[in-house]
This record gives sequence, C-alpha cells and structure tokens, in this order.
Amino acid sequence: MDYVIGIDCGGTNTRAVAYDLNGNELANRTMGFGNLVIDYAQAKAHIFAALEQILAELGQQDCLLVALGVAGLDGGGFRERFEKDLTVFPVPIYLYNDAQFSYLAKLGTREGILLIAGTGSACFGLKGDTWYRVGGWGALLGDDGSAYDIGLTGIKGVLEEFDAGLEPSRLSREILDHFQCQDALHLAAVVYGKTKDEIAQVAQLVSQRSDDFESQKLLKEAGRKLAHQVLKLQHKMSIEHCALRLALNGSVVEKQALVRQELLARLASNTEIVPASQDNAVAALWVAQDKKQAQRLAHGIFH
Repeated sequence: MDYVIGIDCGGTNTRAVAYDLNGNELANRTMGFGNLVIDYAQAKAHIFAALEQILAELGQQDCLLVALGVAGLDGGGFRERFEKDLTVFPVPIYLYNDAQFSYLAKLGTREGILLIAGTGSACFGLKGDTWYRVGGWGALLGDDGSAYDIGLTGIKGVLEEFDAGLEPSRLSREILDHFQCQDALHLAAVVYGKTKDEIAQVAQLVSQRSDDFESQKLLKEAGRKLAHQVLKLQHKMSIEHCALRLALNGSVVEKQALVRQELLARLASNTEIVPASQDNAVAALWVAQDKKQAQRLAHGIFH
C-alpha cells in the first residue's frame, strides 16, 4: 500500500505519522526533541529513529515521500547540512522549517495566513510560491499578543499601580500571590530571574479571571495586537481587498474566546477561519497532492 510520512520536529518531541493517500493513519512514532538548535546530533538521532522505525514497519518500497518540518532548520543555519544527512534515505524528501510545515498542515499550498499565538507569536503567509512573515522576533523584540506579552503586561500593571500610589487591583494581588511576592518591589526583583515560559504562565491566570475588568483589558489588547499583525501581513502580501483564508494556532487564539473575539472583530467580515488540523504531520498529504509546488515551497524563504 502506498503511503507518505510526515514528521513534525519540535522543541519537545518529534512526531512521525504515516498516512495512506486517503488520509488514514497507518503508523506513528514519538521520539525526543527535534529542534536542531538544541543539540544537532541528538535531534538528528531522534528524527532518524522515528523515520527508520516507520519505514521498517510499513516497508520502504511503498513510501512515496517523506515531508519534515524541523525547528531550528533555518534559524540555526542547518538546512544544507541536514539535507545532506537525509540523503541516506532512498525516498523523496521534502524539507521545511517548522513554520512552513505548520502552514502546509493547516492551509496546504493555498493562499492565506497562519497566525500563531502561544507562548510567543508570529504571522506567516503564502501567495503563489512566495512565503511572507510578520513578527516572530522573540520576547525581546516582538511576540505581541502572545501569552508572554499578556503575562509581562500584567506584571507591568502591578508596577504601574505602585508608581501611581494605588492599591493593587484584584488581578495585581493574584499576580503577586502567583510569584509569592509581598509587594511590587519584591516582584520586580523576582521577575528578572524568571524564564519566558514562567512569565507566560501569568496569561493562564489572566484567562481564568476573564470576568475581571483588568483581565479583560489585557485579553482584548492581545486580540488587537494580533489583528494588527494579520492586517500588516495582508498589506505586505497585497491582499487587503481579498477574502482572507486564516488559520489559527496556539493556546491564546484557540482557547481564549475574548482574544479571538477581539481579533476577528478587527478583520474583514469575509475572513474564513480554517479548521485546525490535529497533527502537523498531515502536511505530507498536501505535499503528495502537488509535488512540484511543494518542492518549490521547500526552498522558499520568508519575505
């Protein structure tokens, strides 16, 4: 039976899934992290092990292609090296960075925009054979509307109240309790020792208090910031006046109703929200549908 393999290689794990051409799952494997920046040799070992096991189980001769989405592929400058390493497998290989792979899983090779808002945020688009992006610059330079941004803005609110001589609001008191701090001065000292993920956890606290006025302000502001990224990318792609096909990925836009509501309120009424796919590995099925364009897209860079 002919089949394809999609492999999603992220910072936590590597998930490989084999599908028949009707989209039925035939086999899957989950290994350790696949982000090449973390540790190239170890990430490569995880990816190769997942692929080798599925090929052994289903038979290499029936595998039509393998499509991989690899974190750290371009940002770490590993594309050429990893492409060469993959030549040991005698099957057609289509290699993408993780953002391109996520886009293909949700939108295929169709024109549209993928908005990602989890711990960080970024916006990616495809028009013809050209990839586009807005944001995705990380905690110091971007991540507008992300869980990190919501958390950091909430923390700054505690400090602003202190500077204004105000009593801490309900949300501010909960943020202080979350970090086990007595006051704003203690909080400022503690936060400098926290990671991006730990600061982003404050967004969960804000989301749980969405009936609170201060929490609502933060969530609505996140929605406005994310809408601004989408609109900016539409302008960059020269598709402001076209019906927009939009995919959403990440806890902030998928699980927080107030953020999503504020986001969509600022986009055109003819925006089509694409249903989220459960597994990025399904990108391999889109690749199989149009191999020529998929190959062109694999070598595309973001503008």
